[in-house]
Amino acid sequence: MKLLAPDGAAGDFLGRAVAVSASGDAALVGAPFDYTASPFNASPQDAGSARLFLRAPDGSWGQAHEFV
Repeated sequence: MKLLAPDGAAGDFLGRAVAVSASGDAALVGAPFDYTASPFNASPQDAGSARLFLRAPDGSWGQAHEFV
């Protein structure tokens, strides 16, 4: 299974760090060079992000949240 960020770019390095829940139904995936603005820094930069992906009952995966 390949997880993709809806707004991802090649230089984000999504997947550089990954943590999977014990049940295998949730994955927290890091993108250390995600070019994003955060509430703490209004100018976009390679600040990084983490994305929470959840597995649905039908087995498909989707992004539930982005942490910046």
